[in-house]
Amino acid sequence: MTGKKLPPGGIPGIDLSDPKQLAEFARMKPRKIKEDDAPRTIACPHKCTFEGCGKRFSLDFNLRTHVRIHTGDRPYVCPFDGCNKKFAQSTNLKSHILTHAKAKNNQ
Repeated sequence: MTGKKLPPGGIPGIDLSDPKQLAEFARMKPRKIKEDDAPRTIACPHKCTFEGCGKRFSLDFNLRTHVRIHTGDRPYVCPFDGCNKKFAQSTNLKSHILTHAKAKNNQ
């Protein structure tokens, strides 16, 4: 048992003293909450102002990162000679740098 208590009078519409209804109830799976059903409690005051977008973010940092999708800005440059790859997010650059480390280890 999960520790949850039944409402007074049992479950509305189900007579658990009836073996058929009890068996049917036991086979039922709990209903999963869909994203649309759950109320959104996080405030998202930072809105993208690019035409047709309107995405909202809870943090200014996330909005600034998102805006790079629209502007094409790629400020994170690979430091390895001859590579010249650029990235919009620092995490993508970090992942890319690991490819150089793996290639160096395989030689």
